[in-house]
Amino acid sequence: MTTFASFIARFPEFGAIKVTAPVTVESVCQIALDDADAFLSNTAFGPLRDKAVCLVAAHRTALRYDVSSGGVISQNTPGVATSLTADTGSLSQVTSVSAMVIGKDPFKADYARTSYGLEFLSMVDVSMAGGNAVY
Repeated sequence: MTTFASFIARFPEFGAIKVTAPVTVESVCQIALDDADAFLSNTAFGPLRDKAVCLVAAHRTALRYDVSSGGVISQNTPGVATSLTADTGSLSQVTSVSAMVIGKDPFKADYARTSYGLEFLSMVDVSMAGGNAVY
């Protein structure tokens, strides 16, 4: 079982999320870790399973809470997906924590919304042969 301490050691930015009492940062993160632990196969990632659990928990938590310092979301905020578009004469950037990514595979589209999810998808591609992903 992955602990809050190991999660925060891996992703210290989650230690500063804003929660409303009586909820604690530790309880929010531990629930996300427990859910991720139940979600993932016990054998799929081998020795990297704890990292996979942390990435899924970080992804889900980043979609619900602002993980940036000071509550300001910027392009450098860990876990935030950004979109940059340009055409003749203009450039625009949109930063959104929970923007939906469109794609043929809803699983991959969901996890593409944060940098944590993208790293998890990379682990899925490297760690598992096709057809072994349980989702």
